[in-house]
Amino acid sequence: MNAGKLTTKQLAIIDGLLTGKIKQEKLFKKYKVKKSIYYKWLNEPAFKQAFTRRIEWTKFQSQLLILRYISVAAAKLIALTESKSEETARKACLDILSLPMSFAENKGDKENDLPQEEDEEISQATAEKLLEALACEEKKEPEKETIESI
Repeated sequence: MNAGKLTTKQLAIIDGLLTGKIKQEKLFKKYKVKKSIYYKWLNEPAFKQAFTRRIEWTKFQSQLLILRYISVAAAKLIALTESKSEETARKACLDILSLPMSFAENKGDKENDLPQEEDEEISQATAEKLLEALACEEKKEPEKETIESI
């Protein structure tokens, strides 16, 4: 095999592994590739580089998809603060309060990568609910540890 050139079989394996439409064993069987050959490919610079590029492209595509819907998700979360269910409203408020921290953690050193927009003001009622939820969370006794929290 030429350095830098991948076979159609190798490209199909990369694509199949990243799309997840078919299980790994079936994918290898379909293209008649033994695991030992696949592991050998993983040690080849051209294969590894192509695989890494495809992984990065897939991550980028995922981020774009999430960005397209982030404002819709935020609006729905804000709307949940008005829920008739106190627990749903409380959880929505807590999620909203934790968002700035989540974004700050993911920001890293790239603080000025995206243009900054002016902060939108939230309604007085929403602000009160957020503060009430925060106060309730601080007063709340520690819950018993569940399997999900472990």
